[in-house]
Amino acid sequence: MDIICKKCGKKSTLRNIEKYRGRKVKFRCLNAECKHVIEIQVEEEKEDLTTIVTIPFKQELKGILKNISKSNTDSKVYNLFNVMTLIGRQTTNSVADIQIENDHFISRSHCYIQFVNYKGYLIYDNESKNGVKVNDTKLRKEDKVYLKNKDIIQIGNTSFEFNYK
Repeated sequence: MDIICKKCGKKSTLRNIEKYRGRKVKFRCLNAECKHVIEIQVEEEKEDLTTIVTIPFKQELKGILKNISKSNTDSKVYNLFNVMTLIGRQTTNSVADIQIENDHFISRSHCYIQFVNYKGYLIYDNESKNGVKVNDTKLRKEDKVYLKNKDIIQIGNTSFEFNYK
């Protein structure tokens, strides 16, 4: 099974695919400079599969999340450099691209923000326990919502303002 890293574009091959069928698999990119954690769901099918996680592209990403929580004193800003950005709670073995400290209402892999070429940024819940709100509207598990400038995203007790330049 061929896998392409969404961050650097390095192609990897998952061998012995039969033992992974029907399971989620996590591993690090083989690129020594990248080491991005890749998570895929291996399908139940018996034939060989080719899965492209993300194809790198040249368009510059310009999304920004600003932590606007009342308890946050440093107004931390996160640039959305990846095509797919995972937001989650900071733990010793966290794989999240954006790791939030001291908020136990956030899952380790809480939600994704995905850049869609020429359309903008989508946000969706990653089956988290406490969900995601955009402008005080809770997303259903199957919802994928395009973000607009100045949208307020709430996960757990943490709030962000989304901006797109």
